[in-house]
This record gives sequence, C-alpha cells and structure tokens, in this order.
Amino acid sequence: MRTLVLLIAIFASISICDRALAQGATTSTTPGVAIGAAISVTTNNGPEITGGSGVAPAVWGRVSVPLSPRISLNGLVEVPALFTLHTRHIGSAGYIATVEHRDIVVAPLVGFHSRSAKRVRPVGLIGLGPVFARTSTEFRRFVFGGGFADPGEPFQRNKVLAAFIAGLDVEIGLGRHSSLVVGVNGRKTWRRITRSDEVIGSFTLSPRVGIQFR
Repeated sequence: MRTLVLLIAIFASISICDRALAQGATTSTTPGVAIGAAISVTTNNGPEITGGSGVAPAVWGRVSVPLSPRISLNGLVEVPALFTLHTRHIGSAGYIATVEHRDIVVAPLVGFHSRSAKRVRPVGLIGLGPVFARTSTEFRRFVFGGGFADPGEPFQRNKVLAAFIAGLDVEIGLGRHSSLVVGVNGRKTWRRITRSDEVIGSFTLSPRVGIQFR
C-alpha cells in the first residue's frame, strides 16, 4: 500500500511539473553521473524490539543514459552504514540479542523525465533490482537463577533479495554541465523471514541529495 501511494505521488508530481515547466522547454540527451549522501530509514517489526532504530547514513551513485528526451536507463547504487536493533525474547528459551543490519542496493531503473526547463527537471524512477543484505546477530541466553550467559560468536547471514524501487529526483541546474539532485527512493524488499531477520522490516525510505555531472 505504501509503495502504491509513493508511485501515485511521484507521477502526480511529474504531471504537475510538466505543466508548469513546459514553456521554453529544452531537452537533455547527454549521459549523467550523480553522487551524494542519503539517510536510509528501514521499518522494523515485532514487539520484541527494545532499542535501536533502522536509520543509517548512506552514500549513493547513479548513472543515467538517455534513451529519448523523456526516457532514460539508470543504474543506482546505495551503500548505507550498519544500523543496530536490540531485542528481548521471553520464554523457556529466552534471550536478548543485538542485531546489526544493512542493505546494499544495486538496481536498474527506468527514468521518466518531464519536459525539461532551463534549470529544473523532475525525474520519476521505477525498477526492480537485487539487494545484498547482511545481518549479524549476537545472542545472550537467559540462565537458570537469573542473568545472562556470555555472548557467543555473532551469527551472520548474507542474502541476495529482490526489491521493487520507486523514486523521484528533482534536478536543479547549477551550470552548463552540473546540477543539484534532491530526491527520495521508496523500496519494498521481499525478505525471507528466519530468526534474526524477522525484526528487519520490508520497507525503506531514502531521502537524498547529490551532484550530477553531464
């Protein structure tokens, strides 16, 4: 549902900007390379979480190759830092755990460009791609009589997962060959829920800013 709402907002924004920017429009057919910083915000699941958050700083890059004045093929890479969650499971096999996680995104995206103005150009992005997910969980078991056992070696999982990505970038011209990029990506990741992965949510929002060179 959140993905559908994001898609509707993206294409509504492009349509509105199209009307506002149509006068005196120009087009760009030059490939572009963008790089910048982002904040990756991932939902988390379950009542057992006692602390931490799914927020992490990230770096991102995008290569854009125009196929026509209105369509482009894009390659997106986003590399966030690890974020940490703390959980507590109560029961006969009770434990507390520290979960560290990050998703590295490498995805092909189709770009839908508005009719370009002199300085401002919205670009809608949509695509499917792999997410390289890494989860490390350190367990400390409850022991009889109270307290916790010493932590064992962290349990690590590395997975390649499928993700649907939709986003909106606004390119603001700074000079003849450069522009400021302000945008946001929404990502739905299909996770296989097993043990330590079950507290990591499937939806991630990544607001970002960067510079593009053409």
